[in-house]
Amino acid sequence: MAVFGACVALAPPGRHWLDASEFVAAAHGLGVAHPPGHPVAVLLGKAATLLIPLGSLAFRVTLASAFALAAATGVAASLGRRALVEAFDLGPREAGWWAAACALGVGWCGPSLLQGVRAEVYALNALLTLASVGPLLFGPLTPRRLGLSALAAGLGLANHHLLLVAGVAPALVVAFFRRPGLRPGPVALGVLGVAAYALLPVRALADPVANWGDPR
Repeated sequence: MAVFGACVALAPPGRHWLDASEFVAAAHGLGVAHPPGHPVAVLLGKAATLLIPLGSLAFRVTLASAFALAAATGVAASLGRRALVEAFDLGPREAGWWAAACALGVGWCGPSLLQGVRAEVYALNALLTLASVGPLLFGPLTPRRLGLSALAAGLGLANHHLLLVAGVAPALVVAFFRRPGLRPGPVALGVLGVAAYALLPVRALADPVANWGDPR
């Protein structure tokens, strides 16, 4: 909540610079953003325009980025707490305070806040990266954990292809060493996440205002 509150306080009431206005237009009309199209970010922005009753369209889509950054900070704090407990034998309470302080330091730093106060893909990319790697780091590799990791990785690839390096590659390395075996459920969830790209040719046929590359 602290990171989300900071983003809300600092977010502009209207349009932001660079690609932010493009993502607002794409979210509003369910259009096609610049390559690779970023369908997951567009869908999240569209949900924000429908569910948030306050402010301009640009402000509402910006709040989707603020929510993603806040959620990423929370996931980072949870993973950090687990790592401190297991690696340094700290108590859960002490580890929680240290992990929360470090996560807030990252969430409140300038480069992070810049992604939380404009309509962009990078805060969501951070959340999906952590969500794809996190379930594989601690505890048994249950089908549920593997499924969550695969779904996050698939959605991440449909948000920004750089997740292939930031999230999917580390997740595959961890999974290789922990050897969970290939299971159809997690694979299907990963494919389901990537299938968000099907939005692009479907929406391109409707000729929305934002229609980069016309991917018919």
